[in-house]
Amino acid sequence: MADPDSEERPWLYFPERTSLATSSLNTFLRDCRDIFNLFMFAVQLAARADETRIGASKALIKGLDPASPEFAEYQKAIDNPDAVQKRLGRFSSLNARNLVTGTADSFLWYLSNIIQDCIKKRPELLRSSETIKIDDLMQFRTKSDLVEYLIDRKVNDLSYGGLRKMEQYFQERLGVDLFLDSNTRDMLNLFIEVRNIYVHNRGFVSTIFLQRVDNTCGLEPKLGERLHIDFDWYARFQGAAVTSAISVDSTLAMKFGLKRKRLSNWGRRKQDQRPSGST
Repeated sequence: MADPDSEERPWLYFPERTSLATSSLNTFLRDCRDIFNLFMFAVQLAARADETRIGASKALIKGLDPASPEFAEYQKAIDNPDAVQKRLGRFSSLNARNLVTGTADSFLWYLSNIIQDCIKKRPELLRSSETIKIDDLMQFRTKSDLVEYLIDRKVNDLSYGGLRKMEQYFQERLGVDLFLDSNTRDMLNLFIEVRNIYVHNRGFVSTIFLQRVDNTCGLEPKLGERLHIDFDWYARFQGAAVTSAISVDSTLAMKFGLKRKRLSNWGRRKQDQRPSGST
């Protein structure tokens, strides 16, 4: 069985560890790996549990009277070699939701964070017709505190505006196309809207979902039915998100002078590290 911590993911897309990335991109890619590795860990645990159960049953059944209750019990286990994996399969909808929402949330976090990185390099990007209340202004002692507040406010506004508002900001203020092509735009818009119905409607297709998705990319959502995303669809979503993030990261890093390092050289951020003395 594959090591759940292995970097080899032939069915998902991850760049080489020698690739350059900002800290924000590194965090997004690490989140993607962790989310998927958690899923694979559960799958592998179930498979190993079945192997152990069958091996033990075959060993214990030897020498037993075929008419005994113990023999019947062990034979039942042997005849059902993937019982634990089947039980895990009952939670397929929940696992799909965790994969989709976890990855989509991390992708949206990346977009928000890379915008913050760019604005910190060039605070003049904050210039607009927006206003700030005098009461809010008076609470800041330094210009840097005010800038930090304005950055947070702008990013929060963009986050609530959805992917289309993000795309507009990237184009008009950062001078970068968020998507490589229209197919990627359609795929990622579908990805985020699938995430939204998982979060807000327990995965059931709503009228709002159908109105917001111009191109279902071959997915066949039906109003009122629960949408299930299988692994092939998840891989398509993940690939589109990672590919777009890599493209945006490279362009913005060069344009705004953002620090990049090889992925293999980025350590975990302090807030992601284990507390001292933990196990």
